[in-house]
Amino acid sequence: MSHWRLLFGRDFGLIWLSQLVSQVGDGISNLALLWFVYAITGSPVKTTIIGLLHTIPPIVLGPIIGVYVDRLPKKFFLVGSNVLRAVLTGIIPCAIQTDNFTVNLAYAIVLLDAMAVSIFNPALTSSVPLIVPRARFTAANALIQSTTSLGIIFGPALSGIGIVFFG
Repeated sequence: MSHWRLLFGRDFGLIWLSQLVSQVGDGISNLALLWFVYAITGSPVKTTIIGLLHTIPPIVLGPIIGVYVDRLPKKFFLVGSNVLRAVLTGIIPCAIQTDNFTVNLAYAIVLLDAMAVSIFNPALTSSVPLIVPRARFTAANALIQSTTSLGIIFGPALSGIGIVFFG
């Protein structure tokens, strides 16, 4: 149980909490985007393409990008990829508001977002040894990875609740 003490350390605790919030937010936005694309197109194929564009780049690019990210300053990649993701996500409501939203725009945004995730994930994993004592690496990595699982569970659940109450 001593690994839980990592969460109360300032640096690691803040990273873990921010990752948890981010993963839940990603779960909500991913499901909302899939639902939105299906609602405006009625096409299961176009909805599936959104899901694939979001899933495949981190799987394919993660190991390749990870080699390079591991050798360079982590903070630049952590902050830069999140800023890029925020800008990309902000484009969606702006495009909808101006009637410029298309499924092709959604494809491009999702692909670029997935590429930013492909940069962020290895940078996060390789930054853990910089803030955690060597004896706690395994516990810290397990806790960081738990945020993904929690996001997968709570993100779609909260999104589903939002759909039920707000349509």
